[in-house]
Amino acid sequence: MRTEIAPSVGAITTAPETMNDALDILGATQGSWAVLISPHRRHAESRHLVYQARAGYEETLVAFHVTRLSPLGVGVLHEMAQPLMRALPPHRVLPALAVLESQIRCLAVVPSVINMDEPKVGLWLHARSWIPGGTYIAERGDAVRRYSRRKPEKTFEHFDLAAEGSIAIVGEAVQDKKSSTRVNDVLEGVLGHLEPQDVVRRPNPDPTWWGTPQGAQIVLAPSNLSSAARRAAEAEPVLDDIPVRALMTAAVPALTASESRGSQESDIKEATR
Repeated sequence: MRTEIAPSVGAITTAPETMNDALDILGATQGSWAVLISPHRRHAESRHLVYQARAGYEETLVAFHVTRLSPLGVGVLHEMAQPLMRALPPHRVLPALAVLESQIRCLAVVPSVINMDEPKVGLWLHARSWIPGGTYIAERGDAVRRYSRRKPEKTFEHFDLAAEGSIAIVGEAVQDKKSSTRVNDVLEGVLGHLEPQDVVRRPNPDPTWWGTPQGAQIVLAPSNLSSAARRAAEAEPVLDDIPVRALMTAAVPALTASESRGSQESDIKEATR
């Protein structure tokens, strides 16, 4: 008789930032996989921390999904991953996360691009940003443009409309600077241009990811997860290490003792021919 040996996913969560958090996650998921959504800018530190914490347990199963999304995007991916974890077989979870991330767009409205790392800022725009009073719109992996109050449509035309059925998750600029009001006013104009199906307001986590603490963030995400679940069967994740490959392996049959002996004898006969 054969039984199925299949991995299980105990949790999908963001990568820990402290040793205590790492120990809590690994302690709660012993015997099953912990899938950690790890922002690429600090992935080396997160991975080192988690691997240190693993030394405290006899068996720990950890796989990383390294993401390039903004901080608000990471939070959205984490939230949307929970129903996927419950609906999909474990070996489809990582491909589904890769598919879902490909469907998420991250944008920001900022008063300066001087310290922006992503997307890349042109030299002229970087120099222009030293003059106070400007506002800029950026999309991760795409473009950054200076907002024109006289001709806002000329700025907006560089940013595609939201995909059908997408929702916008928004983190407004913190109202502690004069520029915050200007940024939030432009934010509403961007939302009007994108035309998402719905808008959800959230706290604004770590806007300095975009190079300034006065930025506002927008994340466009699909409201229907069925596409990510369907496409997970064909998708391949970015494989970060060997444990990821292990989780990607589908269930395999376990041999009984008699079957195992028969298989070994067959291998020996084949090898001595």
